Parts: sequence; C-alpha cells; structure tokens
Amino acid sequence: MPGQFAGFPDSVYNPFLVEGDPSRPDYRPLSLSLPDGISASRIETRLSLMRQLHSAVRLLESELNTRYDHLKKTAYDLVVSSTIRKTVNLNDEPESLRNLYGRNQIRQSLLVARRLAEAGVQFVGFNEFDQTWDTHSGLETRYKNKSFPRWNLLLLL
Repeated sequence: MPGQFAGFPDSVYNPFLVEGDPSRPDYRPLSLSLPDGISASRIETRLSLMRQLHSAVRLLESELNTRYDHLKKTAYDLVVSSTIRKTVNLNDEPESLRNLYGRNQIRQSLLVARRLAEAGVQFVGFNEFDQTWDTHSGLETRYKNKSFPRWNLLLLL
C-alpha cells in the first residue's frame, strides 16, 4: 500500500510488517519456525561462521586500504619529486659511460636499472625485450651464440 514504506531515505527505515490474514486457519505470521532438519544450534553455527568471515573481510580490507594508501603516496611522490625523473634521465650520464654500456635499448635500459638501484630502489626488474632468455629448445646454440656473449659483456660493466 502506498505510503507505508520509507521511500527515498532507505529500506532500513521501512516498517516491520506482519503480513497475512489472521482470520485464516493456516495463518503463520512471518513463518517464524525453523525448517525441518535445521536446529537452532545449526543456525548459530552458521551465524558464527558468518561473523568470522566478516571479521576476516574487515581485516583484509583494512590491509588493502593501507597498501592502497601507500601506493597513492608513492604515486604522488613519483609525480611531485624530481628524483625519479633525474634518475631515469640518461642525459646527465657521461657520454663515455653511455658508450661503454652500448647505445641500444637493452644496454641503455641496464644503465637505467643501475641508476635506479643506486638511487635506493629496492627491487629493479628488467625486460630483455626479445625474450632470448626463454629457452625451451636449441639451448646450446642459443646460449653459445646469442645469450651468453651479450650478457658476458654486460656483466663486466
């Protein structure tokens, strides 16, 4: 019936309704009885499990929010601070050092990786771009002719 529900505020404010016709012999308001085979103890066990799960979810959400806040701060620092821009900008490196590393994508990327490590970055990843490290077949030829000679030179730097 219009007007008996909370409407806009929220269903939380709806009235508690007891529906049905009390004049009928089969009237069971709210069906306030447990189904066959379900005991009050079983319902309590389920509620306990639900409380435990909600507690774990709140803990996880709290941890995720802490991580997210850290990521936001890190992103802000990266944008605002000039340190990272200076670190990845190789224009300040002496030409002799850049030439020593070699003027190609892989070797200049390793120079950037070195600079990041020197700047205090804890974990620096590197992608070789052509996946020569991904060796499922022809190992001897691949390592002998392609991968190792190139890496040996880089390891000397």
